[in-house]
Amino acid sequence: MRFSKLMVMGALALGTATMVACSDGNGGGNGPGNNSNKGNFFTVVSGESNQYAMQLDGLTSDTSYVINQNFAEMTTSYTWVYGGSPRTAVGLAYSQGDPAPGRGYQIDENGDFVKVGGDFLLMNRFTSQGFFGNYAFTCASRVTPVDTEGNALTGDDLLYKDVDGNPVLWTNGDGVEEYVQRTDGVVFNFISLDHELAVTDIVFNTLGMSENDPELQATFAGIADGGNNTFYSAMVMHYPRELKGVTSGGQSIGDLKDVNRCWVAQFSYDGTNLNLIKTIETDKMGYATGRMRSRNYPMIYNDNAGDIYVFSGAYEATSTLPAAAMRINNGTTDFDDSYYFNIQEKSGNRKFRRVWYIDDSYFLVAFYDDANSTDSNANTFGIVDVKNQTVKMVEGDFPAPNEIDSYTGEPMGYDGKCYIGMNVTQGGEGGTALNPAIYIIDPATATATRGAEISGAASISGIGYLGK
Repeated sequence: MRFSKLMVMGALALGTATMVACSDGNGGGNGPGNNSNKGNFFTVVSGESNQYAMQLDGLTSDTSYVINQNFAEMTTSYTWVYGGSPRTAVGLAYSQGDPAPGRGYQIDENGDFVKVGGDFLLMNRFTSQGFFGNYAFTCASRVTPVDTEGNALTGDDLLYKDVDGNPVLWTNGDGVEEYVQRTDGVVFNFISLDHELAVTDIVFNTLGMSENDPELQATFAGIADGGNNTFYSAMVMHYPRELKGVTSGGQSIGDLKDVNRCWVAQFSYDGTNLNLIKTIETDKMGYATGRMRSRNYPMIYNDNAGDIYVFSGAYEATSTLPAAAMRINNGTTDFDDSYYFNIQEKSGNRKFRRVWYIDDSYFLVAFYDDANSTDSNANTFGIVDVKNQTVKMVEGDFPAPNEIDSYTGEPMGYDGKCYIGMNVTQGGEGGTALNPAIYIIDPATATATRGAEISGAASISGIGYLGK
């Protein structure tokens, strides 16, 4: 029931509309290679209309920067992920369902940030991203599935069928009955750091991944490296949303059969072939995905020891299980039955929307402000220690939930601390808007300080360490 399609594309040079407006590398102009103030932190900020990649040498409160002082300008807005060897900043543009550009930067022997190859192209949108081995990774659900030859299904083969093999009808908004077409394909994009960001697209069919209900399909979120060319990704198992008559919009998830169950898939990828090794599941917690509108946020991460932690924020109102975490031990392929962390109980009955790994056994968690609703903002931050199974809310020089206008990009774990860019209005609505700043959190004490700020910026969109 599951097939894949392989399409390899070299790094593609795009038109000037998406190129850096000033020079990249070591040429003239004011690109990353010509900074008078070199540093290892690749920091991306947003201006009124463009993004600027800045090379910063410090992020603490005794440093400050001005947009336009130390940057490369980009007319396309990117989501940034950092990883691989050598450390690489990979920017991913989101263009709805249209092909979208991407690019990458590394640091050279002179300490300059330089572009890796040319711009590459993602042929599909993405809803989740991360790193696996020396690949940047994206995936997106609700793609047309493929046959054994890798060709998109058509005709009767594309119709969604019930357990008896009969095509399923639904009534559209005009009162007309139509057959439901299959949308269970998931496109995985592997962007190779070893081949100048060449992209491999693979479409994987998910219908039938659940042995207990062959009508379920999967939406994936997040990636964790399993070693030996394997990785894990969390799944939401659901029926096609088209059964509700929904045919447009980005959200891929339809009705759920079981909100009190978590599924994780293990895959192998050798640079050419993607294979499903196994699926594992547990009824101790709900699915491992944070949700907001069409976004599916990752909740599966490796720690420094190679163990994999899987989190459930208990998003569904109908769930009877608490927000929690479980573990897949390094070298194993199943949940550790001896490990279960009831995070909701330890956090004052709070559920959460997002999770990020920091260092050691520490994770930064964005809890919902309203402990009784997953429809509220998620501006209440805490440090979760998965080893000692403790939760501490972030204190110190840190904004209150109502003062946080936005936090964009992925927080960075570096040298045992967490760095997160924020837009803050001191005093809340009607108060004083501060310059975007990087807040530094010590996870051992859950205390924060306000670090470097960037005047003239609208927001800080990404922070990553690219040092050797």
